[in-house]
Amino acid sequence: IPVLGLLDDMILLPLLLWLARRLTPTSVLERARERADNEPLMLPRSIGAAVFVGVTWLAAAEALVTWLAYALSLQQEQRTVCLVAVALVFVVAYSAAVSMYMRPRPPSRIAPVPLPTTTDYVPFDGRL
Repeated sequence: IPVLGLLDDMILLPLLLWLARRLTPTSVLERARERADNEPLMLPRSIGAAVFVGVTWLAAAEALVTWLAYALSLQQEQRTVCLVAVALVFVVAYSAAVSMYMRPRPPSRIAPVPLPTTTDYVPFDGRL
């Protein structure tokens, strides 16, 4: 139901985020902010995932071009030229994006913050 989805996004989600923020101890938030500032975000790299995403997008682009070619009543040669052109542009652009993403990262100059050995977990007593 579209109206309930909007209600959820506009009212319930901000309220739940506010509640989660209120229930999180200040020391935990401070340490998390310090860690976020000092540690770089290191996501795993996967060539297989990049190829899968690229092939999926290329197939979607080719399907759209084929549909448009038939909708515009293009001749077979024109359809082939359009498909090849879209494929070449996509392969060049996607290859450039993947090569930039996969390039070696420079080493971080910031020393990582050591993880704490104890926990700051405080059981919730029902009060805000």
